[in-house]
Amino acid sequence: LEGGVGGDAFAWELEGDERHVQTLHRLAKLAEGGLQVEWKVPRVRFTAEADLDKLRLVIQRQQDWFGLQGELKVDERRVALAALLEAARARRRWVKLGEADYVLLSERLVEKLAPLAHLAEQGQLPQLTLGTVPLLEALSSQVEALEAAEEWKRLTQRLLSARDVRPRVPKQLKATLRDYQ
Repeated sequence: LEGGVGGDAFAWELEGDERHVQTLHRLAKLAEGGLQVEWKVPRVRFTAEADLDKLRLVIQRQQDWFGLQGELKVDERRVALAALLEAARARRRWVKLGEADYVLLSERLVEKLAPLAHLAEQGQLPQLTLGTVPLLEALSSQVEALEAAEEWKRLTQRLLSARDVRPRVPKQLKATLRDYQ
């Protein structure tokens, strides 16, 4: 924000692109606090900060795999999971809803969705594998709701119970086992 516009040291033009959204957010907060800001475009609006407790996820069976869908609801606005994952992939704390309308995402939400974001192609929803079970189990207690297909629940239960299996070493075995055996 060097210089100004038209010789006015206190006037700047900012485009509403990705590089300036954080600055626009700070200006909007300052304007709410009493700073006089003249908007030559529609006034920028941000929702309240959205966190995991506003996120609803649905795991569905799709042919030979499972798919994840969902949405976030904040200030009566809905944001599709694909848009949230795109923001998490880019480590952005906002999703653009309209020309001057943004949903603000908490750092925790972006951090927790980032691993899921890397499982999906850009603009797509992730396909879930056995490797994602621990990730989704950790998220399940933090999100507003997680609905899952019965097959996913059975698969998750089998995987979690297998993790707790402690096989007995046969008494006849005459060998030294390593820690991982």
